[in-house]
Amino acid sequence: MNLKRITALFLLLMLLLCGCAEQAETPAQIVEKMNTALSETSCTQQEMTMSMVMTMDAGADGSLEMELSTANTQTVCPEPLSARNVITAVTTAGGTTSTTEVVEYILPQDGGLMSYTCADGIWVRAASEMTEDALRGLGLTTDLTGAALDETVTEWNGTAAHCLTTQISGESMKSVLAGSIGSLGVEGEVDYAALSCDVRVYLDAATYLPLAEEVTVTGMDAMLNAAYASMGVSMTIDSCTAATVFSYEPQAEITLPDGAAEAAAAWERLLSGEPDNGDGSYTIREGTVLIDVVTPDGFTMEEKDYDHVSFTRDDHRTITYTMWYLTGDTDAYFTSMADSDESRYSQNGGKTERQQFTCDTETLSFTCDILGVTWGSDREDAYLFGWTTLGSDESGTYCLLVEVTDGYSDIFGNSKSADITAEEFMACLNGASPSPLTP
Repeated sequence: MNLKRITALFLLLMLLLCGCAEQAETPAQIVEKMNTALSETSCTQQEMTMSMVMTMDAGADGSLEMELSTANTQTVCPEPLSARNVITAVTTAGGTTSTTEVVEYILPQDGGLMSYTCADGIWVRAASEMTEDALRGLGLTTDLTGAALDETVTEWNGTAAHCLTTQISGESMKSVLAGSIGSLGVEGEVDYAALSCDVRVYLDAATYLPLAEEVTVTGMDAMLNAAYASMGVSMTIDSCTAATVFSYEPQAEITLPDGAAEAAAAWERLLSGEPDNGDGSYTIREGTVLIDVVTPDGFTMEEKDYDHVSFTRDDHRTITYTMWYLTGDTDAYFTSMADSDESRYSQNGGKTERQQFTCDTETLSFTCDILGVTWGSDREDAYLFGWTTLGSDESGTYCLLVEVTDGYSDIFGNSKSADITAEEFMACLNGASPSPLTP
């Protein structure tokens, strides 16, 4: 089971369910007053919290208990039009809790609306699919089909209120949910009839503006289990609820944080595979781990890609910076690279010398492995390796490898013996530093 993918899609499904739940009607006399109130006063902020407790059972592959919760705050400033959406998702599974925060800004730009989204420290920009009317239409919709008035409720959170109740069937939400459920990768038929949402909406008794909404979803497990059966997976959902609070207070103009636009432009370029920053520096990456590399003095760029950049000089000295992601012992892996070179050159008649040491640069700590090879003519080649770890996740370790080669001979009789100094090698290592864009 891909827990992260299933978790994200279930949270999306909950959002859709709550959105659908807002498509109900109230009794005509209250609806009319609510419509009038909403036409005169726009909702400027809504805070939604959702939670789900469930168990996924994969038979022989085991079961997994999960608790999913989100807090979603949407804020809109009508004039000048701007919006911010902050989503915090917390997942607890197998005794481990993880938290993810996503922040989206929607702003007028280039004659339309532009979305800037920050997730896990990465900024992404894209043209927003929302219209200005949709952005200003934050809050409860006015169509509460089949709603009844719960006369036992007279207040909400200390404010005199009317309470409207309704139930939304899964069949009525089929057209809205089908696409999202398809993304869950189910292989069988989905039983929409098993799903229902019980909805309670609280209106201010004086203004008839919606104060809050509560949604209880039942039957989601029954709806999906028929489809998951062919995959050998079943689920039990103990609870699935959502609550939203509405505000109509004026909001200040929403602006991007300093540096966000520049970070979004940089990430757009880096994710396309282009490391060149245009100022003589390069940002290479593995996943979301980034390293900035400065072009060494006297060198020109020879090769570049998203994860490495190589420089060369007129005397054929080369310097290469490469990002790695390794699942085993990093020191053993990089040492084996030098071992392989030493063995190959020895077999070809070279006399080899090795030394290993550690050194600290201004920003990183490297393990170094230096291989010198002397040939029969007393010409020497040098192969210098320096590597450092940059972080790890549950599967492996992110690393940077710096390789320097010095000394050469060619078929035309041209040659040069290695003459790199310790200071020059240190300058090569100092040419790499963690990028400020790293999340």
